Amino acid sequence: MTSDLALVQRLEEANLSAWPSGTTEQDGGWLIRLTPDHPSRRINSFYALDPDDDGNLTRRIEAALCRFEAAGLQPYYRSTPLSPESLLNHLKNTGWQCLDETHVLIADLADILQRDRKDPVASVSVADHISDDWIADYLCCAELSADLQPALERILKRIPHPFKLIRMMDGETCLGTCALILDPDWAGLFEIAVHPGARGRGIGRQLVARALHEAKSAGRAHAWLQVVSDNHAAYRLYKAFGFTTCYAYAYWQPAASNAFVSYS
Repeated sequence: MTSDLALVQRLEEANLSAWPSGTTEQDGGWLIRLTPDHPSRRINSFYALDPDDDGNLTRRIEAALCRFEAAGLQPYYRSTPLSPESLLNHLKNTGWQCLDETHVLIADLADILQRDRKDPVASVSVADHISDDWIADYLCCAELSADLQPALERILKRIPHPFKLIRMMDGETCLGTCALILDPDWAGLFEIAVHPGARGRGIGRQLVARALHEAKSAGRAHAWLQVVSDNHAAYRLYKAFGFTTCYAYAYWQPAASNAFVSYS
């Protein structure tokens, strides 16, 4: 884990722009991100970007909770190495529960060994524009409701950077997807999903390899991605490409809350 808070800050900024929320409100060094039409906690949480901004904790947390309540949303706090220690202690002391941890991994693209083994029954599709087919295929591969298609399209339209939407195909069947967001400095890999019927066939490896190739071709020197800490198979895959853990974040919720189905 890194102790470089400037790097953490840069990656948190990349995360903000790579997956934009419906609305973002600022309270000093805190952000409140709300997206009522989509369940992702990345865009439905509040968090601090300044480890020294810990004034008026009770009032500011209550204000954030009011914003979630007004939007009809489950409140989450997203803790990172930028979170003030006093804020985390306050959450612990007032009964908030820490949920699953996610690791942010980084890699230097110049050091990554590309592997060219190909699946003869698969082909790759790379688009630099939003398509209904990619969104539908991603939702199918990730086993998410097709009802999320309009909300996911709105998220993609809000991304301020160039991006590549990647699919691995077998004829008319999509085997897996990946979204590559090309921040000015970093290439972020998102929505890596393999169809349930195609898992265990190296599709994830091919998706990552193609995304990293596209990132290199676009002139990016570094890549980053996120993986839930207990997803050991994915972690092994990313480590094989040269990714290392930079830092971790976790979501917290009030003890009295009943979290609905969500994903990071």
